[in-house]
Amino acid sequence: MARELLEKALAAHGGLARWSCFATVQATIVTGGQLFGMKGTPQDPMPRRMTVATQREWASVCPYGADDQRTDFTANRIAIEKLDGSVVKERVHPSEHAEGKAVDASWDVLDRAYFNGYALWTYLTTPFHFAMPGFAVEEIEPWRQDDELWRGLRGCSESEENRPTRSNRRDVLDYENG
Repeated sequence: MARELLEKALAAHGGLARWSCFATVQATIVTGGQLFGMKGTPQDPMPRRMTVATQREWASVCPYGADDQRTDFTANRIAIEKLDGSVVKERVHPSEHAEGKAVDASWDVLDRAYFNGYALWTYLTTPFHFAMPGFAVEEIEPWRQDDELWRGLRGCSESEENRPTRSNRRDVLDYENG
C-alpha cells in the first residue's frame, strides 16, 4: 500500500522520470513569520535564492549573512562560505548540536542555516526524496476532515547520511475520497 501511494504522489507531481532529469532546483524565497524572531534571528524581507540538489541531500541559500556569502548544507555538515567556496564558519554533525534544545532556545547563525537547509530541501524535494536510496516509506493512519479522507506516508531514512531532520521522519498527505 505504501509503495502504491508513493507512486501516486510522485505521478501527481510530474513523475520520477521527469524529476530525475534535473540535478538541482532553484526558488526565490522570502521568509517570514515569528519563528526566526523567537529564535533571536529576525528575518529581513530580502529575497534569497534557494538551490537544492534533486539526487542527494544538499541545499544552499544565497546570499546568507552578507552579499558574498552562501550556506552549504548536507545532513552531516552546515557551513557558511564565501562565494569562492572558502569557509567562514562550519559545524560538523549539526543535528547533534540541535538535539535537546528547548523550543524557545536562541539560535546562532549555523543553527539557522541548518534549519534553512533541511527544511527547504525537504519542502522543495517532497515527495521525490522518498524514492531516493536509503528511504523507507510506510502508510500511516488516514486523516479525515469533514467528508474528505487524506492518506499519509511516513518516510524514514535508513542511514544517518540521509537524515536531514532531527526526528528523521516526514509526512506527505495525499487526497483521496473516502
